[in-house]
Amino acid sequence: MRRLRLLAVLFAIPLMAAACIGAAPLPDISSTGATPSQASASQPGDGGGGGGDGANGSITYRISGDYTKSGELPFVPLSLSLFADGGWVAWFAEGSGGSDNVIQLNTNADTAIVNFGNSEISIIGTKDTGCTFDFSKNDASGLAGSFDCHGAVAASTADGSQRHVDMSGEWDAHP
Repeated sequence: MRRLRLLAVLFAIPLMAAACIGAAPLPDISSTGATPSQASASQPGDGGGGGGDGANGSITYRISGDYTKSGELPFVPLSLSLFADGGWVAWFAEGSGGSDNVIQLNTNADTAIVNFGNSEISIIGTKDTGCTFDFSKNDASGLAGSFDCHGAVAASTADGSQRHVDMSGEWDAHP
C-alpha cells in the first residue's frame, strides 16, 4: 500500500510540472463534471459544497513572501483525483492547464503534500519542509481540512531561482 502512495506522488509531480509549463494541459474542468457554479448546499456528512465556485467543492489558498498570490480553485473530481490507501491525491485547477494555477494535495496523514504551480512558480510543501496539515474529513466520500506552510521554498519556472514563501489554504471537496 505504501507503494501506491509513492507511485501516486511520483506520478503527480511530473504532471504538475508539465501543466505548469503548458506541455500537458489538464482536461477542461467542464468535461469532468466540475463546472464552476455556485456551491451546492451541504448535507451533513457529504463533504460539503466546498464553499466556492466548484460544483464538487474547492480550495482557497494564500501565498505571501517573495511571491504573492491568492485565490480559489475548484476540485477536479474522479478523472484526476482519487482516494486510495487512506488518503486523496486531489487536484484543484482552473481552466485547462497551461499558465493556470494548479494545486495538488495528498491527504494521507503519513505523507501529506501540497504542491502549487503555474507558469511563474512551483511550490512543494511537506511536513518535513515546515507545513502542518489538519484533516477534518478524509475518506472516500470527500476531503476537508487546511494546511499552513512557513518558509517554503518556491522555484521560479522562468529561471529556477529560489524564493521563500508562506502558503496556507482550506479545502472542502467531494467526488
